[in-house]
Amino acid sequence: MAFLGKILHSKAGNVSTSILTFKSPLLLYFSASWCPPCRSFTPILSEFYNKVNSPKKQCEIIFSTFDETKEDFNNYYAKMPWLTIPFEDKDIVINLAKQFEIESIPTLVLIDEKGNAISKNCRHEVSDKGVDALYSFKLLLSKN
Repeated sequence: MAFLGKILHSKAGNVSTSILTFKSPLLLYFSASWCPPCRSFTPILSEFYNKVNSPKKQCEIIFSTFDETKEDFNNYYAKMPWLTIPFEDKDIVINLAKQFEIESIPTLVLIDEKGNAISKNCRHEVSDKGVDALYSFKLLLSKN
């Protein structure tokens, strides 16, 4: 998981990237508080995340912020139930954005265990299909 750094943040504190498994879909969420479409999509994504992970964890999302200040990041991340790349690790987010050719936000990217993008259209899957998008993500991973 070197491409994600060594540590992620959760609501409970720091988490080692070594705990991530690829038995279930892993999605990177590129977003920022200053972006109106992001602010509209985040509650939809939160609902998806909470539903697919209850009662058991079936998917993980990692927030990759484009926010410019720690305060903006903290206020925005407070509304999210998933993991995040620490705000201080902006170089990791920049490298991931380059690697996955992120041209606009919000973007939700399904990745495999090697850090390859399987799909960059996951935002539309979640918006259009809701919790059923999870099955699309699992199918894409099984074909990889």
